[in-house]
Amino acid sequence: MTRSRNAALVTSVAAMFALAAGCNNNNSTPTDAGNPLDAGTPVDAGTPTDGGTTDGGTATNTDGGNPTTAVAATSNPGEDVFALALDAAPSPDGATIYFIAVDGNGGAVFKTSAAAGSTPTLLSDAPPLGAPLGIAVSSDGSKLYLADPAALTATDKGAILVESVGGGTPTMLTETIDFAPRAVAVTKIGGADEIVFIGTSTTANADGTFTDESLGVTYRGEDLAKTVVVYGTAFPDMHRELYRFFATGDTVIVELALQGTHLGPLALPMGTIQPTGKRMDAPCCDVFQLKNGKIQSFNCYPSGTVVLTQLGALENLKAAFAQK
Repeated sequence: MTRSRNAALVTSVAAMFALAAGCNNNNSTPTDAGNPLDAGTPVDAGTPTDGGTTDGGTATNTDGGNPTTAVAATSNPGEDVFALALDAAPSPDGATIYFIAVDGNGGAVFKTSAAAGSTPTLLSDAPPLGAPLGIAVSSDGSKLYLADPAALTATDKGAILVESVGGGTPTMLTETIDFAPRAVAVTKIGGADEIVFIGTSTTANADGTFTDESLGVTYRGEDLAKTVVVYGTAFPDMHRELYRFFATGDTVIVELALQGTHLGPLALPMGTIQPTGKRMDAPCCDVFQLKNGKIQSFNCYPSGTVVLTQLGALENLKAAFAQK
């Protein structure tokens, strides 16, 4: 199998869903696409950052330190400074890069020419945007699809947002509200766009579990998203570098590495490690147990000692967890 760089968010996944594009308000229901491991190719249309450089060529920093900031070409540079590019997707012709980053108002959407030295332009950074994590472009290049698990819905459980490539206020795909989508891609089936996204559902695998074996903690139901929030806060550019896959019967084993830059507080059961700016690249093994083609249990075996060593915390754990 080819290596994938798109699995940063698999830890909270209850299911992967598919939805016909342009079906807002037509009573269409997202289709459960089953095991996320079997659908890696479509999600490659939008991938988390690696080492501070977004896919598609929009450079941030590559030295593991503070993210580079840039000023978008709009009327208020004080608010349009952005940092920490999170995801990117190119236009169909490759001439334009659309990306998600953080500006003075929170999560924001930008575009820039693929040509070197181009200045980004702010497209949107106002509600209903909450904290978008994934972005994809329609096959005709006219729309952007945003996976936002914190989009401002009645329950604040997120939705897929749609906006024009020219900017403006995003609208919600009502069929995706409360699915807490964290990654999105567009694939063409039968001549029509279909949206593929990763999210959670209260009805999909309600008895499924995720266990962080390094901590001995098991999560169920809505708590499945907690680890993504914790590690996404601590390592905003985190992703899972997948190396090898092994499958026998209903069991799938993945050899991988957890990678990211420690730019936010890392909240663990024994305390919180404040940002160090250090780079994490730790070995990990994931074991998935499937039932009827869907994930029943996901047991993650990260090397906690390697993570703590790379963050400079292992030598003095008491001091590391006492930092304020």
